[in-house]
Amino acid sequence: MTDLQLLFLVLAAIYLWECACWIPRGSVAFLSWIGSSWRWITGSANIGNQLGGFVFAMPVPPLGSMLTANPLPVSLSSDAVLAYVSTSIDPAGRPRHTGKLARFDQIKKITANGRKLLIDDVLFLKAPSSPYAAWLAGNLNEIRKAKPRVRESKISELFEQILDSSKVESTWGDFQK
Repeated sequence: MTDLQLLFLVLAAIYLWECACWIPRGSVAFLSWIGSSWRWITGSANIGNQLGGFVFAMPVPPLGSMLTANPLPVSLSSDAVLAYVSTSIDPAGRPRHTGKLARFDQIKKITANGRKLLIDDVLFLKAPSSPYAAWLAGNLNEIRKAKPRVRESKISELFEQILDSSKVESTWGDFQK
């Protein structure tokens, strides 16, 4: 093998590595190839571990798109928040959960530090990304500060916000521009 062929092989390997996207367990990637309809896929069980797996994006960017969606990593009630969710769409296994429970009336503060969501300066859970951890901390603080009888409506508003398809379409339109 000549030096030029070896250089080409190294560049091809780097390019293919850049097409590989790490998807945490429990998350879903939506892929569209060459204008086809969207299909969903979870991180590979064969090329991954208990924390997540790889999904390969289209090697030629204008010919395909990939979006990822992360589940809400907590279970909510009007009294408490639990860092555990019993459902998972990923056949390779569920995401890791700390299983910690925090009562809203006992929480003093909820903050995000990078991917870590901290309740009273103690690690409560690790979010898929730092913006997601900050978003979750803000929403949990809003629920925590509400009066107990109003918390249920705040939780309902959170789920309406998460499942708002018009907002998803708006964000997708902005991305395409």
